[in-house]
Amino acid sequence: MTTEFKIIGFTDKVNECDCCGKTELKGTYCIYIDGNEFYYGSTCASNTIKVSSDDIKKEVKKIELEKSINEMVLNAKFEYQQNKVFKLAIKKGITKVEFLLKYGEIVDVMNTEKCYQYGSFNSYISN
Repeated sequence: MTTEFKIIGFTDKVNECDCCGKTELKGTYCIYIDGNEFYYGSTCASNTIKVSSDDIKKEVKKIELEKSINEMVLNAKFEYQQNKVFKLAIKKGITKVEFLLKYGEIVDVMNTEKCYQYGSFNSYISN
């Protein structure tokens, strides 16, 4: 039977190696081994997967970059949808102020005005 390994990432929240029991580590690598999640220090992770510590670090950087890009894409899609909704509401006759007061989020307050934001649209509106 072939053992399957998958590196999930690195965390400083778990400081004990599930393999050797060493404690007070700076962090551990989260690894799926045959579908089970384990937290290994760098030496145990390297020995178990049979790759260098540098290769594990490169893989973790790649995983973190992918997560970051995915998050940016999701945020961009969400903002695009917000902008579409905002433009449609304006087209249907709802004023910018009415829309922002009802659906916007307050992102700043200056004197007697609040800045409401929805998607990439924002405006200061008097109280």
